[in-house]
Amino acid sequence: VYKMIATELRKSSTVSTEKEALREIENTITSKGNMILLVLDEVDQLESKFQDVLYTIFEWPALSGSRLSLVGIANTLDLTDRVLPRLQVKEIHRPTLLHYPPYNKQQIAEIITKRLES
Repeated sequence: VYKMIATELRKSSTVSTEKEALREIENTITSKGNMILLVLDEVDQLESKFQDVLYTIFEWPALSGSRLSLVGIANTLDLTDRVLPRLQVKEIHRPTLLHYPPYNKQQIAEIITKRLES
């Protein structure tokens, strides 16, 4: 996932390993420049045994000099409480949660219809 993010942040990126990509991402988000908005959908799919990837991503906005804002979209409302309890320890790491109710059948039908029309 780090290689994909690094490539999106810097189109000229030629990293070959995840470790290089992580280093490039952290250098990019802590260097001078405009704010960066990173939107990740289905972040619950990044769950792993020790949650290293999720912790790393959720801690990026708190890095010294970070210009990154993160929007993580998950199907589970309690993802950060259940899977990432370490984020609750420090206020700077604690994410703000916004709950959006799921689409109903009518809304899904309207979305599909509009997409098919365009």
